[in-house]
Parts: sequence; C-alpha cells; structure tokens
Amino acid sequence: MKYLFTFILTVLFAAASIGQNEMPNPIKWSAKSIELEDGSLAIEITADIEEEWHLYSQFTEEGGPIPTEFTFFTEEIELIEGVEETLEAEKKFSDMFDLNVVQYEDKAVFIQKYKNIGATSIKGEVYFMTCDGLRCLPPKAVEFEVEL
Repeated sequence: MKYLFTFILTVLFAAASIGQNEMPNPIKWSAKSIELEDGSLAIEITADIEEEWHLYSQFTEEGGPIPTEFTFFTEEIELIEGVEETLEAEKKFSDMFDLNVVQYEDKAVFIQKYKNIGATSIKGEVYFMTCDGLRCLPPKAVEFEVEL
C-alpha cells in the first residue's frame, strides 16, 4: 500500500509539472476576405501579439530571427503581387541576434490581393517565429481557412 501511495503521488506531481511547462502561445492569428477601396479582393491576416513578445517581418536580415512566411494552398485563386505588411514595423538592434531586426509588437496586419477564379474558400499557412526579451520559441506553422 505504501508503494501504491508513493506511485500515485509521483504521477500527480509529474502531471502538475507537465502542465506548468506548457509552451506559451503568444500570437493569435485570424484571417478574413475583404474588398479593398479599389474594388480588388484580398485576404487580411492579423496577428495579435501578447505584451513583451515580437513577431518578425517577412523582410528580416539573414542571420537573424526566422522571417514570417505565407503559403497559399488554394489553386482556384490568382495571387496578385506579394503579401504586404500594412502596419509600420519597428526597426531596432537586437542583442539576442546581434543585428538590426524588423519586428512587430502588439499587432501585425498582412494583406494578400487575389483574383478569385472559382474558389469557395482559401486555405493557407503562416510560418513564423516569436521571441520575448529572454527567449525565442521554435518556429511554428499555423494553418488558416477563409470562406468566401
């Protein structure tokens, strides 16, 4: 009985410690289809960033953090130009990477113009890296789907 009690306590402590070491998720992504002022269609992809965390621009210097990348899987659309960054990114020197980085705090908004040639939804993926002042999380891919 003594060993059973010890075993149960060990399992409970292990379960509690696993919950405490859960990977943070400081970026929440959302996507929607919008019509721009000029009448063209676009996917607007928004990153809501928790306080003290950073998301890196698509235009990040080599040797620094992983730049944000977008991939679109839907074949029934024609992408027009590349993904635009609509908010002003912060450019600053990072001691962590020992170079200037282009990063977002609080929020980032990306726009991809497209022409619909028969799609009922648009599926894609954003691949990104995020850091706070002390650590970086491993790069992560998040899929999205926008109903049209």
